[in-house]
Amino acid sequence: MQFTYCENAFGEGLQLGAFASIIDFLEDIDIWFRKYPSRKEDLIISSQCVDEEVVCNTLRYVSNRWLSVVPSCQRILKMYSGLKQHFLVDLVGNKSDLIKTEWYKRIRSALKSHLTPAYLHFLVSVGKIFNNFLRFLQSDKTLIHLLYDEMSNIVRKLLFRFISMESCQEKKDEELLEIPLKSIMEKENLKYLDVGHEANKMLSSIEAAAKRCFKLDAKNFYFSVTSYLLKKLPLKNQLLKSIQVLHPVARKEPVNKTIGMVKRLTKMLSRCVQQEEMDKILDEWRIYVSDEEIKEEWSVEKQPDEDVLQWKNTNAYWGNVLCLNDINIGKKRYYHLSKIVKAALCLSHGQAPVERGFSINKRMMSDRARMAQTTIVGLRLIKDSVKKENVSETVITMEMIHFYREAHSKYKAELLENESKEKKLDNVKKVPECVRKTTQDELHSLKYNVDSAHKLIDEGNKRLEAALKRKSFADVAAAQALITAGNKKLKTSSILSK
Repeated sequence: MQFTYCENAFGEGLQLGAFASIIDFLEDIDIWFRKYPSRKEDLIISSQCVDEEVVCNTLRYVSNRWLSVVPSCQRILKMYSGLKQHFLVDLVGNKSDLIKTEWYKRIRSALKSHLTPAYLHFLVSVGKIFNNFLRFLQSDKTLIHLLYDEMSNIVRKLLFRFISMESCQEKKDEELLEIPLKSIMEKENLKYLDVGHEANKMLSSIEAAAKRCFKLDAKNFYFSVTSYLLKKLPLKNQLLKSIQVLHPVARKEPVNKTIGMVKRLTKMLSRCVQQEEMDKILDEWRIYVSDEEIKEEWSVEKQPDEDVLQWKNTNAYWGNVLCLNDINIGKKRYYHLSKIVKAALCLSHGQAPVERGFSINKRMMSDRARMAQTTIVGLRLIKDSVKKENVSETVITMEMIHFYREAHSKYKAELLENESKEKKLDNVKKVPECVRKTTQDELHSLKYNVDSAHKLIDEGNKRLEAALKRKSFADVAAAQALITAGNKKLKTSSILSK
């Protein structure tokens, strides 16, 4: 969600009056040239008159991706002298009919304003702060332990741009939420405002009234953006705050300071550990802090030909730490602590790595593929393993070759086994179906016999009544025979129904 918050925070500033006009200007320029190759050719000719480098392709600003305004501004700044020559000189000199349109008049008004390039440079300058944070969020590395500090830093960078250092220098983390921005905005003047180096250069040649107007707009932009971030970013989240203790540099902090963070982290991840393991985790943490077997090169590496140290992947660092064994008992030294570490580092610092994983899965599967979950997991393990190391340096062992050779035969055996299981299930389903069909046939036969018996009895009763009226003993005997046959058949049917 932090990615969305940053985009929306920047968008809050862009909706302010002066910056909304800049957005309209960018869109007007893009639409003017997008589907008109002849206009691009005219722009090239105009640009050649003023610039050695000719740039005529604009970058489209996407309204639902607020930060896409930054590359759009950078491209317009490269084209700016050519645009002024084209719109303010060449089109007017050629007496083009386009100069009568409202569209052209809006572009001309923006290009004539001396403040337009200052606004563009300002947006580029502020956008770089956000882009650095977004690059952090889109990284594939495990960076959850750095997320809280990065959120705090982006807010502090923005605050230092428009209020005095004394107002927020001592504030950090969730203390930033206590800064009374509105009252500070009302009291402080514009001397603390930093609009970026390039924008300042543009302002040096602008009159005082216009300069003040620009600085007020910039200050309101900073206020709007920073207020949104303070409202939305989870600076009160104790889980993110406590996970910072997993950074390798935390070993150098006083144990009394870090032990509390470990305790809070264990409580918040209580589903991963049992209550009685709390003391063991804290004991193992105290050993970890003073463990001399943990090497510095596990966490940092020195860049070649540079004096700068760079932090290694945290997963690799903790992988080395958690592999340490206790010589006396022959078990893992940090068995209980490992549960908390693994659970915490499984959390994603942003949605980009998760979404990237879905994209990889989608590319692996064709439209007709019916892969089981185990197959997808297996393919992902191979891809991640190759991606971790250089593919040309991957060691091909005999065991890997053996697995490759046996893969197809095992696959065929699995298919045959699944097929036999399906046949057994089908046979089991067919037995009740046969029984049900037989039962229905028997019921129909039984019903037919009962109906026939009732008909015989009814016919016998009618004949018996007629024979008695005629006093014919022969007919009486025949009627009696029908009744006897019907009763016998009815009795047989009742026995079968039981």
